[in-house]
Amino acid sequence: MSNLDELKNAKDLQLYKRMRFLDFLLAFRGWFTRQDLIEEFKVAPAGATRDIAEYKLLTSCDEK
Repeated sequence: MSNLDELKNAKDLQLYKRMRFLDFLLAFRGWFTRQDLIEEFKVAPAGATRDIAEYKLLTSCDEK
């Protein structure tokens, strides 16, 4: 999770909080949806989609 921790020092603290939330859901539930972000952080659907894409990049979830 070192890539997520780098966001702590970044300008966008809210992005860091959303990334950690996704991390939490994966650890305890094993999955997440766009709706989880929309409900928890009141973001637009397009913003939730961008956050999930960013999470995948940061955590290397798309590696094949």
